[in-house]
Amino acid sequence: MTQKLILTILMLCVFSVKTQAQNMYKPFKVDLGFLVGFPADELFNYGGGIYIEPKYNVHDNIAVGLRLEAAALATVDLENAEGEVAAVSSYLLTGDYYLGTNTLRPFVGVGGGMYSIRNASADANTTDFDLSAKNNFGFAPRLGLLLGHFRMALAYNVIMDAEENMPSFNYMSIKVGFEIGGGKTGHGASHKKRKHPKRRKRYKRR
Repeated sequence: MTQKLILTILMLCVFSVKTQAQNMYKPFKVDLGFLVGFPADELFNYGGGIYIEPKYNVHDNIAVGLRLEAAALATVDLENAEGEVAAVSSYLLTGDYYLGTNTLRPFVGVGGGMYSIRNASADANTTDFDLSAKNNFGFAPRLGLLLGHFRMALAYNVIMDAEENMPSFNYMSIKVGFEIGGGKTGHGASHKKRKHPKRRKRYKRR
């Protein structure tokens, strides 16, 4: 069993090296940006956060990565002096598929992993303060556009195993950011046929 696992890993490494030798894009990149959140539960009115996502280009059209995201969902009732805030941190393994290799590249993707939730509610009238914490599995489908190194995406975070009498922490997000690295290597130009200048025929003088 161990030998088969080692052999499989070696074959994947060899395949990855061969693929990278032919790729148009550099293998490593990092996505950075911020998000505006739209909570699914009516209890929350606002949302926002930041994210970072190291990635590896397995192929020109396929990238895998690790998404680290910190988001906050909140509501404030000034009239009744009440408020509730939820801090949602997520650690997801992700995969994206890019359409084409032009400057403008639409993409679709999905991620899955762990969501860590810290929820706090306060009522100034009764001086009540409640704090809860839990970790749940979830996933996040997404789609977007990559223009050069500028990236914009729409994602929906679905957190599983919601408890009864507890608010939903699912949220949709619009993300705006940029990529560091992952630019073209110039290998793609080698596949194109180079046009050689036509040689002029020389005529011998008699």
